[in-house]
Amino acid sequence: MLVLRHPLPHRPCTTRSKQFSTTKTVCRDSVARIRRTDAPTLFFADPFGYEGISIDLIEAALSYWGSDFVFFFNYNRINMHLVNDVMHAPINEFFQPERAAELRQAVARLRPTEREADILKAMRNAIKELGASVEQFTYRSKTGTRPTHHLMCVSKHRHGIALFKEIRAKESTRIDDNVPSLDHNACTNPAQPMLFSLSEALEDDLKATYAGKKNLTAEQIYHDHHNGKPYVLKNYKQALLHLEEVGRFSSIHQ
Repeated sequence: MLVLRHPLPHRPCTTRSKQFSTTKTVCRDSVARIRRTDAPTLFFADPFGYEGISIDLIEAALSYWGSDFVFFFNYNRINMHLVNDVMHAPINEFFQPERAAELRQAVARLRPTEREADILKAMRNAIKELGASVEQFTYRSKTGTRPTHHLMCVSKHRHGIALFKEIRAKESTRIDDNVPSLDHNACTNPAQPMLFSLSEALEDDLKATYAGKKNLTAEQIYHDHHNGKPYVLKNYKQALLHLEEVGRFSSIHQ
């Protein structure tokens, strides 16, 4: 379980609806009601399965400045229903019809264990088209071999995404090279070393991405680079400091 340790300035308001995911009419009503939000709001959606969550709902939640949307992405259900003709309607609602059709074609060629990357990529691309970013915290099965669901945070503000990642880092079940796993895996073995250095991989990536660029702060590089990667701000500061010490980076202001 993720616990938000930062105090909220106001008492949170919660809305529960047992019918939230039962009909398209209710979903449309929810989108219209959310669009009337007139204050920065953190929305949290915990649907039954995945029905009731859609790109339209996420867009509505982010329509007011400063609002963020957190939801459970039930990977198991989506993976099972994606190629099921009976479930085309809710899948189309979730991804929107054109994207859902492209995704069905892509995963039809893959084994079930290989579909995760394509499904998550489709979700990321859909959110990116809203002008937003997304980060995730993955929950894995009791055997640790497959994901069961993901906790997703969608935000149009870089600090919203960064805060979610810092919280997830503290809840990770494994940390290697000071880099968090950003998942919950009951079968992880912290004593088993990684086959490669995550810190060295970050340094190599930074050298290739920011070669010749000057007068950047560590925080600027972090916000520009970290989305979709496991690294937190501390990892960037350590990597940039080491690169400066060995003469591979200059004019980086900590």
